[in-house]
Amino acid sequence: MLRELGYPVVFDVTHSLQQPGGGDGVTSGLGQYVVPLASAGVAAGVDGIFMEVHEEPARARSDAQNAVRLDQLPQILDRLLRIDAVVRAAERRGP
Repeated sequence: MLRELGYPVVFDVTHSLQQPGGGDGVTSGLGQYVVPLASAGVAAGVDGIFMEVHEEPARARSDAQNAVRLDQLPQILDRLLRIDAVVRAAERRGP
């Protein structure tokens, strides 16, 4: 609906995987699902992805459990761009 109205849709992967109160005084999360969930969002046609990224996620002041390592970002972005290319090509072809 938002895309049809001209608004971009951005999927906040990091915070979708948070588990508030799940840690010992800090928010925990399911970081192992960041890449699969981001991939699913792109495959569903979102216009953008929001992800927490940190050089050393364990030292991040917030969202440490859901942060992607900075050195993994190029590979993840390449994957997401390849998925996006397939989705956009399919959209151009139509039903």
